[in-house]
Amino acid sequence: FVYNPFSILNVLTDKEINNYWFMSGTPTFLIKLLKDRNIDIQSLENFKASKESLDSFEIENINVESLLFQTGYLTIKEIKNPKSPFRSYILNYPNMEVKESLLNNILRGFTESREDDRVKIGDLVEAINDNNIDLFFKIIFDMFAHIPSEIFMKDKEAYYHTVIYIILTLIGVRIKAEVQTNKGRIDAVIETESNIYIMEFKLNYVSEAMNQIEDKRYYEGYLLSKKPVYLVGVSFDPQDRNIKDWKIEQLIGL
Repeated sequence: FVYNPFSILNVLTDKEINNYWFMSGTPTFLIKLLKDRNIDIQSLENFKASKESLDSFEIENINVESLLFQTGYLTIKEIKNPKSPFRSYILNYPNMEVKESLLNNILRGFTESREDDRVKIGDLVEAINDNNIDLFFKIIFDMFAHIPSEIFMKDKEAYYHTVIYIILTLIGVRIKAEVQTNKGRIDAVIETESNIYIMEFKLNYVSEAMNQIEDKRYYEGYLLSKKPVYLVGVSFDPQDRNIKDWKIEQLIGL
């Protein structure tokens, strides 16, 4: 595991636990590389790598995940088949400080976010904890509205998914993305202390998102939960480059 001397020295000096890694800065080229190569940010957790890829030092052709490992943003959490010459390594964030720092920097790079977006992250926490989904998406709508059009990625749906995944992770809710079921793949499942939200994102039509949740019965794995379960469909407008509509329905026990 990686222990950052910069963070440790600051903790001992300030006698306060804080996110000091964020203060140390993140190389701009690293964020640009993640965006230019259209890296799936969600895949950085529990990423499987070979020894050869981790040892690569050719900067022109380097694997992005290997670069994140070499710069300390990912570390080895598990070794698969350690006695085999074909062993592999499971990479993940060393700790929450590093994860939050990287995601904050990626969010800034992907959205050119403003300083008050950190305040809006706090507002999102209150909205989701209060089960105020309308306010929750209105805040996200405002955040998207301030993203310069020239920095949107070509794959718009993937771009929306990435930004929302980062936002949800930063607000501290339990989020599972691309959840596999026996009938398909849920875009996101969010769990708070009091509720569960099953979310599906689509371009253009919110009805398509809701129909997919219901037709593929994505809620089946949550029927025994003691928490209220909500089905949430979200649509994006590729022309306006923003959330177009959202719909929420509470799942009544079947």
